[in-house]
Amino acid sequence: MILGFNAFMRDAAAALVDGGSTLGAVEEERLSRIKHTGAFPERAIAWCLADAGVRVSDLDGVAFNMRPLEALPGRIRQVVQGFPRTMAFGSTRGGDFARMCLAGERFAERFGRPRDFHWVRHHDAHAASAFLASEFEEAAVLVVDGSGELASTTLYRGSGALLTQLEAEDFPNSLGYFYSALTEWLGFTPASDEGTTMGLSSYGRPDARLLTHFRAMISDRGRIDRRWFVFQDGGRGYYGVPWVRAFGRPRAPGEAMEPRHQDVAAAGQRRLEEMVLARTPLLRWRQGR
Repeated sequence: MILGFNAFMRDAAAALVDGGSTLGAVEEERLSRIKHTGAFPERAIAWCLADAGVRVSDLDGVAFNMRPLEALPGRIRQVVQGFPRTMAFGSTRGGDFARMCLAGERFAERFGRPRDFHWVRHHDAHAASAFLASEFEEAAVLVVDGSGELASTTLYRGSGALLTQLEAEDFPNSLGYFYSALTEWLGFTPASDEGTTMGLSSYGRPDARLLTHFRAMISDRGRIDRRWFVFQDGGRGYYGVPWVRAFGRPRAPGEAMEPRHQDVAAAGQRRLEEMVLARTPLLRWRQGR
């Protein structure tokens, strides 16, 4: 029986599994009533244990969805290479990783020391949650998010109960943060309202001029032109001045939605789809199809 949890990033949660079956799972926000909370999920962990009627001593192990120490060399290198622009990034993201390093101790202080504590690589956790819960014996698995320890996009081969990572694209080349930049320009809350951006995109027209700008800022492999963004340096927000030059004044939160906003959303969504689908031939080739 394994208890897994995530913390110190948005949507903290816990889940309890046994023999491939999920006994319970809940996000911390459902219990604390703080939307998207990234706090240590004390309530969620306690609920999973109480609902199943088990104690920490009954568990085979506890798993955390990040290996923060593995991230440090790469993150420090990025801060040094971009210094002094990256000072803000180093201080904010560094604080997150520092708290993650203490996740095991935090758990032990509150619930007791488990038999084993497993540090699971972030993208491995994403890939496993898709592949191991599927009915496929073999599959290609593509993970796309903001970033884990360092990786933002990863490709795996899944076979039986084994996942083998084949490729990785590292931060700041992030499709997730690209889409957060689009969400922010549209006047929504990044890292929260991306679903709203996707919905809005269905109302617009992704014309060639807008697509040209999006294709200039990020390649088919998801590699960004850093001039278009500020998230990689820890600046305030996600998009840079070139967005305003290309697409016009950003929409303020609560401001009326204009056709141009819908069109930019549609073009950004189309670009995201292009980049993901550009991986499809590679996925098939990796599977020998």
